[in-house]
Amino acid sequence: MEKYIPPAAPPDPAGQVAALYAEHALGLLRLAVIMLGDQQAAEDVVQDAFLGLYRRWSALRSTDRAQAYVRSAVFNGCRSVLRQRARHRQSATSRGIAALGRMLKGDS
Repeated sequence: MEKYIPPAAPPDPAGQVAALYAEHALGLLRLAVIMLGDQQAAEDVVQDAFLGLYRRWSALRSTDRAQAYVRSAVFNGCRSVLRQRARHRQSATSRGIAALGRMLKGDS
């Protein structure tokens, strides 16, 4: 007869996320700064990635996957910031061209 072993207590999400942050935040911040060229935006992306990890901790299939999750979240967050910047530039350019066209036509 096998001896019953009770399930282990669920790991403390705050402590585990804090440990992952201490170990990996600097490297992820470097990646984000390289991708974005902006320290503040990079810090925001990394912070959002770790916050997302904390919020979704109970949904992780395996806590061993937490590092991969947060790395992917930083990468995807950077891509989102870059897309937003591109849309903003495109919109600003379109508005500028439209204003120039109105100016050339004599419209206000």
